[in-house]
This record gives sequence, C-alpha cells and structure tokens, in this order.
Amino acid sequence: MERGSYALPVIPSIPPANRARPRSERARLRSERATPGSGHPRDPRERPSTCYDPCGLPKFQTLEFKTHSDEETIDLGRRVARLLPRRAVVLLIGDLGAGKTTLAKGIIHGLGAAHPDEVTSPTFTLIHEYGSASDNNAAYHIDLYRLDRASDVATLGLDEIFDRQAIVLLEWGERFPELLPDNLIRIQLDPDPAYPHIRNIRISGLAK
Repeated sequence: MERGSYALPVIPSIPPANRARPRSERARLRSERATPGSGHPRDPRERPSTCYDPCGLPKFQTLEFKTHSDEETIDLGRRVARLLPRRAVVLLIGDLGAGKTTLAKGIIHGLGAAHPDEVTSPTFTLIHEYGSASDNNAAYHIDLYRLDRASDVATLGLDEIFDRQAIVLLEWGERFPELLPDNLIRIQLDPDPAYPHIRNIRISGLAK
C-alpha cells in the first residue's frame, strides 16, 4: 500500500441488529464462556469475525491500513469515527507504544468530542470521558493496563458504561475477555518490524 493510501468505504448506517445485547444476556453469555466444557470459547478473539445470515443480520468486514506518522494515524482515527455506530465498544490492541492512544485521539476528534491535544492516555486515571450524550458525541477512553485482576476491573462499572449511548475505546481489555460484551469492534496496531514509525492497523467487526 502506498503512503497515505488508506481511504475508507462509506457506510451510511449501522443496522439495529449490531446493537449490544441487554446486560442480563451479556452476563449469562460471559458466565458460559468462563465455564469449562460449556462449548463457548474463553477468549472472544477465537470467535469468527464474519457473520453470515440469510435473514438479514449484518455481515462484518475486516479492513487493513498502514500509516507512516502520528499525523496519519490520527487522521485514520478521524475516518474510522465516521464508520462507527452511535454506540460501540472498540477494543484497541497493541503493545506499549503501538499507537493506541494516538489512534484514540483521532477517533475522539472525529466524533466531535475533543481536540486531539485534549486527549491523553488514561493509564493512571483509568477512565477519561469526552463529549456528552446530549450532543450525540459521548466517548470514553479506558486503560486497564495497571489492573491485574478481573475483580479490580469489575469495580469500574464497565457494564454500565457499555450500556450507555457512547463510543467506548478500551485499551488492554483483551486481558479480561470474560468482562467484555459480545459485539466488539477490534483494532489491532502493530509497528512495522523494519520501520517502527510505520504502523500496520487491522480493524475487524465493523458492519458492512
């Protein structure tokens, strides 16, 4: 892919079927996933990212991009924001320094919730809130890096945040799969081994 060539498709709307399940159903499914022998995978990353349904349920797509600077990564985030439904949990996956917060700056700016310079890593505060539900641009940026146990994460009230009409950007959430909702959008960020300033970015779970 040539430098800067990361145009995104236009998605006019997200079907209602992509909305998160009610909290009670999510809790039941999380319990089944955590039970050995239940037939459910422990880690939602093992589940297929494409849904084929002849009755009209959404099909999911995977998009891949390459950025060459922080500016391009922020710009890609702005473009990704236009593809998101009004309510979604976006799992940002990558090692330290992979560019998760840089991409979050662009997404939050694209939502109209804050300027990129106002978006900082929530590593120590755990949760940053931007925008508002009344302006249809509410966003939460959550970082679970400093938490070691699922019981610690549970005290943050993530279920309540996931149920809000907002975009939730979640870093290091893959460490606690039993606490995650089923309808996730995943963004994997990997620096190029030969050129660390280049980022390979893979997005899965967006409805077509």
